[in-house]
Amino acid sequence: MCYLSTTKVPAWNGYQKSALRLLFYPGGRTGKEVRAGFRALEERHMKHYRTVLNNLLQDESGQDLIEYALVAALIGLAAVAAMSGVANGIKNAFNSVNNQLTTATS
Repeated sequence: MCYLSTTKVPAWNGYQKSALRLLFYPGGRTGKEVRAGFRALEERHMKHYRTVLNNLLQDESGQDLIEYALVAALIGLAAVAAMSGVANGIKNAFNSVNNQLTTATS
């Protein structure tokens, strides 16, 4: 009899606990029955993982947030492009005023 207890290891998932129970507490099962139990356990968990993965692939709740972020980035890029043109116009206007004031005071 094995006195290994999985209750003291809270980080273990259900698969690990079930596998340990099959290994150390076979309860009169033969090796063939234990292997069949492992296969059934693996199939059940793989089906669960496939279901979780399919749910993640079909979930579109974050899609709106990404679209809004892309629109905001596009608006910011357009604003930067427009500001560079406006900045050149303002710079030329101040240079013109500076030149006119310089010639008027001379």
